[in-house]
Amino acid sequence: MWKLIQAELIHGKERILSFALIYFICIALSLTLVRWEQNRVSSLLLFMFLMPLAAAYGGEKWRSEQRRDRLHVLLPLSPVQIGLSHLILPLCLFVIMLGLYCVARLIFEAMAPDGLRGPSALQMFAVAGLLLLVSASGLLYRDLKVFATKNYQRFCLQFFWWVMYIGALLPFYVVMNFAGWFGENTPLQNAIAGLGTRPHLLILPGIGVSLISLCVFARRNSYVAS
Repeated sequence: MWKLIQAELIHGKERILSFALIYFICIALSLTLVRWEQNRVSSLLLFMFLMPLAAAYGGEKWRSEQRRDRLHVLLPLSPVQIGLSHLILPLCLFVIMLGLYCVARLIFEAMAPDGLRGPSALQMFAVAGLLLLVSASGLLYRDLKVFATKNYQRFCLQFFWWVMYIGALLPFYVVMNFAGWFGENTPLQNAIAGLGTRPHLLILPGIGVSLISLCVFARRNSYVAS
């Protein structure tokens, strides 16, 4: 299974390097230009969440055209192992992005006389849980499409995915008070910020949806179309 993950990383190395460079630039800009602490922390967490997803699924169109799932099931691996590799890949990319953040933080902290406050370890765990939740939901959506034979089923799946995607992004913008739409120090903002001190509230649902995703992937009737 780990060799499959390694092969996926090598296969998408150009895409991953491109997003890693974009990520490093975004981190650098946040550390140097964003002076309000709450916005800086939220923007850094947003990039930590988005970039691993973009790097993992940015090549989804080519993945489908190459029938990668069909190729993977021909390997001497169980469907559960293959499905697990799909879930672990974004987390591996998250670790890579986290390493890049630490490098950027060391560089810019040395240049900043007063230091720069970034996300706490608990906040990073919370983002990792959110990443797992959204990634598992995306994989679940991809696998359930195989079972969807009617238009209303496809519509419901598409609606589910967009609600999950927007719902995952919205908290970052609420905390940052994007365009002044959400106010400052509101109960909603405080509740969202509180998730950063209780990462299990995101990690446990992420694990739950991951288990459902594994079960659905292992019970697919066909892997030819993906």
